[in-house]
Amino acid sequence: MTTDLGYEIIIKNGILSEVFNYLDTQRQYLIVKDDGIPNIYLDTLLKQKKCFVLTLEQGEKNKSFENYLKIQDFLLKHEFKRSDALIALGGGVIGDIVGFAASTFKRGISYIQIPTSTMAQIDSSIGGKTAINFQNFKNIIGTFYQPEKVFIDPSLLKTLSKKNFNNGLIEGLKMALLFDEKLFNIFLNDNINKNINTIITRSVELKKEIIIKDFKEKNIRKVLNFGHTIGHALESYYHNEKCLHGECVGQGMLYFIKDKDVKEKVKFILKKLDIQIKLDYKIDEILNFIKNDKKKDNDFFDVIVLNKIANYSINKLSINEIKEILERGI
Repeated sequence: MTTDLGYEIIIKNGILSEVFNYLDTQRQYLIVKDDGIPNIYLDTLLKQKKCFVLTLEQGEKNKSFENYLKIQDFLLKHEFKRSDALIALGGGVIGDIVGFAASTFKRGISYIQIPTSTMAQIDSSIGGKTAINFQNFKNIIGTFYQPEKVFIDPSLLKTLSKKNFNNGLIEGLKMALLFDEKLFNIFLNDNINKNINTIITRSVELKKEIIIKDFKEKNIRKVLNFGHTIGHALESYYHNEKCLHGECVGQGMLYFIKDKDVKEKVKFILKKLDIQIKLDYKIDEILNFIKNDKKKDNDFFDVIVLNKIANYSINKLSINEIKEILERGI
């Protein structure tokens, strides 16, 4: 998929074994992965070209300043040049921290995304958002920095647990709710596993169209935060342990779906994916996290409200209005 984003997104089963057919083999590469990545994925890349490898611990808590510095230190020690590149082999955590490290090393070197999770393939590897977490706030430090290429190999998802596979699907469901009733009906009526390539490809196409129009999230890209205002607060509240990103966003979307019939259908889909619909939390603590949301503007928050499928609005809400919504429940 050649895009107007300035880089190529390749979606193909088995593309992992062909990655270096598309890259300059004369430069140095550092592959950054987490310790949960199957060895066969790394071996598949190393058989194509000799690369440096840095392994980080798995988990959202490791999208940290300490690991960011670890990457910078490695690049300096091995004398990486601006013409060299990083490869992010992993899920959203690895993609985010590697992108951030690349954007700041020598004011920017190239990086390549090879997403291995449903979440990363459907959403986070596309669009150039990079970040690390800080003081329990998710993605609070980051940059907008596009990758050189994205290689999406849906066959890699076969090694995921059911929980992690389903968690990532919520970002695809979000895209369907915002833009595409046909995609929504796949979630509602069809076998999701058998349609995973279609879900990934269509989600990427839809997100690509938004990024082209608004890379720096000044206008239309804000709609991609549907469900994330409360979702990110829930992630911070649970320290990214009890409730994964997609699960939190799934609940976050329910608060802002106006159409009762659509809301019931979304609840049905979440149950279909074994995702919790109601979480226990202290509202005041959730509000404290929301108050520090980076989308805050003069004490108001841009919140996406779904009127019906493919029909949304961006509303400016105060923290008190969000509190009332939380108190009403879903």
